[in-house]
Amino acid sequence: MTANKKASNICSIQGLTNQIDTLNSAHVLPASQDLKANDSELIAESESKATFTLIAHFALAGHAVHKGQSGDFIVTKYGLSRYCQNLQELQDFARQLGM
Repeated sequence: MTANKKASNICSIQGLTNQIDTLNSAHVLPASQDLKANDSELIAESESKATFTLIAHFALAGHAVHKGQSGDFIVTKYGLSRYCQNLQELQDFARQLGM
């Protein structure tokens, strides 16, 4: 009889439902003014994701990409190198290579 009692407690979802309700009420979407304040952060984050994705594509093709402190890049492979002044030039070089 103890096993049946334990099994009924395990199958109860009452506690789980309360936890989900608590989580949903705690995570309210920010107001539109908060979104506007974070726009520049979102743009910077998406640019950095695009940069890292592009560098990963170069790596898969066997190139090493070295990022400079001023936003420039040096792409190397087989002892050869290519200087790219900014992300746009790096993207153009990737297109030239067929990436």
